[in-house]
Amino acid sequence: MRADISHEFSKKLGLDVGTDTSAQFWSAHTSFPAVVTIERNFPTRGFSEEPAMWENTVDSSGYGAALHGTLRGKPHPRLLVLPGLRLERYAWSDQQRFSAEPRFSARWSSDKRNRHQLKVQLGQYRKLPNPELLSDTIGNRE
Repeated sequence: MRADISHEFSKKLGLDVGTDTSAQFWSAHTSFPAVVTIERNFPTRGFSEEPAMWENTVDSSGYGAALHGTLRGKPHPRLLVLPGLRLERYAWSDQQRFSAEPRFSARWSSDKRNRHQLKVQLGQYRKLPNPELLSDTIGNRE
């Protein structure tokens, strides 16, 4: 879910702020055949096996919540600069991660109607790892 608010301070300066949240639910069930014991029965000559199944079920859930803001500046009629920052918190089972992601974007228009633009963007972008990677049983929590 996402919500954004924009405000124009002047023709050359504006601000966009917002929040977004996401939730994930994950479940996995695994079962493998396993032989628990092999024993010899006397007086017969054969072995008896006690078949068993190794089973594991993992249910997990997590969420992410973020606050983001972008300043819109127009120092020249054909140039738009957009510095921004995103603060995010991820929580999955017993793990929590925080991130601050600075971003910058600039757009140069080659004509007055903005039909053709040269865009440049840079910044840090992160996302929560896939749930199966965070599982104690089958994943890699690092």
